[in-house]
Order: sequence, then C-alpha cells, then structure tokens
Amino acid sequence: MNYFVQQANQNCDRRYTYFLYPLRESWMLGDREVDCLQESFGLSVADPTKLDRLVNYLQLRSGDCYNEASETDQHIAEIVNCSEDWEYRVTNRFDVTDSGAFPGDDFINKQAFERCNEPYDFYLRPSEESWKLGDKAVLCIEEGF
Repeated sequence: MNYFVQQANQNCDRRYTYFLYPLRESWMLGDREVDCLQESFGLSVADPTKLDRLVNYLQLRSGDCYNEASETDQHIAEIVNCSEDWEYRVTNRFDVTDSGAFPGDDFINKQAFERCNEPYDFYLRPSEESWKLGDKAVLCIEEGF
C-alpha cells in the first residue's frame, strides 16, 4: 500500500482526503488507476468555496497561511490568504533526513530544533504510524495575531 500512498501524494491535487487504489483482483485485470477523492465535510451546500480551501495538514507547504477547520473533526486546515487574518503560517517545511525505520522522537525533535527557521512557535512532525505511510515532513508553524 505504501506505493499507492506515494502515488496519491505525488499525483493527486493536495485537496484530496481519500484515495482509491486497485485491489489485487482488479490489478490482474489491468486496473492501474488511483482515484483521488475530496470529502465535503457537509460544506457542499453551506459554503462550497470553503471546500476548495481545505487540505490535510500533510499537504501544507512552506508559506501557507491557514486556519483550523474544526467543523471537519479531522486533521484538516483551511488555506487562507496571508494578507488577511490567519491563525497559523507554515514558516518552512522539510523532510527528516533519515530514510530508514522510524528514527524516534528525539531524532525528529533535534532536526526540528536545528532546521525550523525563525519565527516559529511550534512544529508538526511525523508520528511512528504516519512514518510507515511515507510521512517524513516536519512543518514549522508560526501563530498568527
């Protein structure tokens, strides 16, 4: 499944929430497509434009300003214009340089301390579970005013 997670991360629009991948049976029949799906979180009627601003935290990029999307009850951020009010901004993003097994909290925390650019107030980092799915990203976050 790691292969399909990598394919989704590389090829899906960053707004995807879920993806479908071929099962063994359909693969044998020639199915090679990964389908990217975007969840509506019940917003399709209430605010359809907001839906296009929602991304998983793992899809945030350096320079993105965002607000929490608490109505989603998941790890979803609402991308907002940095020239307007924002709750958080990604000051920089980098991948942990270890490529083997999960290197441990201390190793990741040390890299964050050394590589997060000022200003930053906290950072988001991979967990042991997300590491197994290919998450190597550390996001350095500045809180808004």
